[in-house]
Amino acid sequence: MKKIILYKSPSCEKCAIAKFLLQRILTNKGLSYDEIVEEKDVKKDRDAMAELLMYGALNTPLIIIGDKILKDDDALKENILKEAIEKNL
Repeated sequence: MKKIILYKSPSCEKCAIAKFLLQRILTNKGLSYDEIVEEKDVKKDRDAMAELLMYGALNTPLIIIGDKILKDDDALKENILKEAIEKNL
């Protein structure tokens, strides 16, 4: 499976929810969050902020799973995350 990228910010409450959902889905599939998910902190990493803006997002979380880009409320919908992960297994 290709890496999942999670663009996040330390002050973002939704980012914590997105991370929790990703952890739960991956764990239920017997996969390791730490091995599959690359977290990019847009507050600490200027390149990550530039990438976030290139994807047309102004806010975190933004999750990239394969060719699927999930932002805003889509990044917090477990069924959408699960479907994207299953498609990329």
